[in-house]
Amino acid sequence: MTTTDVTRTPARQAIGPDVAIAAAALVLCAIAFAVTFSWPEAAARFPRMASGAGVLFALAVLVTVLWRRRASVPEPAGDDAGAAPDDGEYVFATAGTREWLRALGWVAGYLLLLLAYGLFTASGVFALAYLRFCGRRSWLFSAVYAAVLVLVLLASFRWFVHVPVPQGFIRFA
Repeated sequence: MTTTDVTRTPARQAIGPDVAIAAAALVLCAIAFAVTFSWPEAAARFPRMASGAGVLFALAVLVTVLWRRRASVPEPAGDDAGAAPDDGEYVFATAGTREWLRALGWVAGYLLLLLAYGLFTASGVFALAYLRFCGRRSWLFSAVYAAVLVLVLLASFRWFVHVPVPQGFIRFA
């Protein structure tokens, strides 16, 4: 007979909030999805798509977190040697004022583009600029990514669910 180690290591304690948030999001999105079936089809299309995606993403996060918890190996407390530079908790804990201001500048820039030019143009321009200058990706990769993003947004909002999207204050002829 084998025993399972259930001691609360720092790695396992960090997973607890992730499980709670993912489970709560799963329940809320599932309830929202179920409620849409009492609505007319045209009114329910977009909320059903959004809540259905929420169910899938929350379920994926929950499975991933639980799988990571099951496979986690106890680490010594206070050992940051295993922290990856792209890990969210590591980034938030170590980011300085300059990095925060830079990130907030990108967010403010996107919001200003959104206000001025609307969702489709702002998303394409922002994706191109962010990937090229902040992400240091190639011009080709950035341009293709931005074009695909705009096509997905157009297909989702304008062609599939027929939801009018504000165009912004500055319009192209």
